[in-house]
Amino acid sequence: MKLEKKYQEETIICRICAQEMKTGVLKEHSNLCRKQGEIEKSQKVLDKKLSEMIHQAQIKSKNVHTNIVLTRYILISKSSLFIHH
Repeated sequence: MKLEKKYQEETIICRICAQEMKTGVLKEHSNLCRKQGEIEKSQKVLDKKLSEMIHQAQIKSKNVHTNIVLTRYILISKSSLFIHH
């Protein structure tokens, strides 16, 4: 639906982003604004997944470090038993 020329120059506020714009560009702006919102929502989901993956990697890294320290301790303890006997 084409707006009359006199209405195309009026300004309104976008309900999605609260940006002021001319009535004549509202439809195009709304479509782009909605797509931008969908992209931002997807990005938040991916950011959350990535943060969880990083957290899990940090936990695994700490566990590996702990296992290495314990293994060294056990090996040193066993080797000291052999040296004293």
